[in-house]
Amino acid sequence: MVRKRKRRRLWKIKIRGVRRSLRSQKYIFWRKLYEKTYSYTFTRRFSYDKPFSKGTWTLTGQVCEDAVYAALKSGYRLIDTAKYYGNESEVGKAVARAISDGICKREEIFITSKLVPWSSNPDADIEDSLRQLGLTYIDLCLLHQHGSSSGDDAVYKAMIRAAKDGKIRSIGISNFYTEKTVSHFINDFEIPPAVIQNENHLKYQNNSLRDWAAKKRNLHRKLLSFRRSRSHSRASEKSAGS
Repeated sequence: MVRKRKRRRLWKIKIRGVRRSLRSQKYIFWRKLYEKTYSYTFTRRFSYDKPFSKGTWTLTGQVCEDAVYAALKSGYRLIDTAKYYGNESEVGKAVARAISDGICKREEIFITSKLVPWSSNPDADIEDSLRQLGLTYIDLCLLHQHGSSSGDDAVYKAMIRAAKDGKIRSIGISNFYTEKTVSHFINDFEIPPAVIQNENHLKYQNNSLRDWAAKKRNLHRKLLSFRRSRSHSRASEKSAGS
C-alpha cells in the first residue's frame, strides 16, 4: 500500500511537471509568434522594433507608476498613454525610474500619447505632454478620437508642426472607424497618419477597414481589449463619416 501511494505521488508530480512544461512551451510559442509579427510590421514601416505594449487607461497615481515600471522591468517597451487619461506624469516617473535603475534606455522605449480633439491650444498640449512625461520627444502622437471637423484638423496640424520640430517622431489617428474619415487625413494633409489605432476584440473586428488601410499602406494598429471601451463611441464617429 505504501509503495502504491508513493508511485501515485510520483506520477502526479510527473504529470504536473509535464503540464507546466507544455504551458510554458505554449506561452513561449505565442510570445515568439507575436514578437515576430508585430516587430516585422513596425520595423518594415517605421524602423521601430517594439513587440510588447502596456496600456494605461483607467490607471492613475502610484498604481499607474508601479504598473508601468513593472511592465518595463518585465520586458515591455511600448507604453500607451493619453492626455485624456490624466496619467502622463505617472508614466513619465515610471520611465525615469526604469532608466535610472538600468532596466532600459530611452531609445529602447516607445511612448504613445494622444491629444483630445476639443483642445483650444493643441500646441500647448503637446508641450505639456512632453513636460508631464519628462521627455524631449514622443515616439507616436495620435488624435485621440473624432470631435468636430475643425477641431480634428487643428489638432492634426499641430501634430505636424511638432513632428517637423522633432518633438514627435510619428503621428496618427485613433478611434476612426470609417474609410471616409480616415481618407481625409491620408489625402488632405502634408503628413498622412502613420498609424490608425482602433478598438479591436472578439466582438468587434472591423476587418474591412483593416484591409482597406493595408491597401493604402497604412499600419492599422489594433487596440486589443476584451471589453468595449467606455471612453469612445464608434457610433458617433460612424455617423460623422457616413
